[in-house]
Amino acid sequence: MVAELLYFIHEEMAATLADVVFRRSNLASAECPTPEILRRIACLMGQELGWSGEEQGRQIAEVEKVFSIVRSGNQ
Repeated sequence: MVAELLYFIHEEMAATLADVVFRRSNLASAECPTPEILRRIACLMGQELGWSGEEQGRQIAEVEKVFSIVRSGNQ
């Protein structure tokens, strides 16, 4: 997954966690990835893109927000 993530960032210009989760990979094809997976991806992206811990948290919150909207719309 690390090699794919680096490819998404450097070759496909992925700039947000949402971009990776929803557009570049199939991570969101069935359900929201676990918090641990989101944290690991955000941490790796943070290393590559210079994100602070606060920015990593914001990126995770944005992805989780989309899934909460989808879940509430399906009820």
